[in-house]
Amino acid sequence: MTMVQCGRCKGSGKIPNNSWGAPPGATQPCYGCGGDGSVNVANPPTPCGNCHGSGHVPNNSTGAPPGTTQPCCGCGGSGWAR
Repeated sequence: MTMVQCGRCKGSGKIPNNSWGAPPGATQPCYGCGGDGSVNVANPPTPCGNCHGSGHVPNNSTGAPPGTTQPCCGCGGSGWAR
């Protein structure tokens, strides 16, 4: 196992809080790394084949606003293969 930078937050440990009512510029802990900025993955590190390392995928749910994303179910949002 090896520690690598989280693909979702790019190592910051924070992502934008786009929840209804959140003030502009608000952040929340990253769901991919739990706010640590890095994740422990198998060696050698391999980007997730589902999201291609981004940690998120398009939100195709009925009624979702166009362009919104959701955490990748393939990697749990980390951007790395499990």
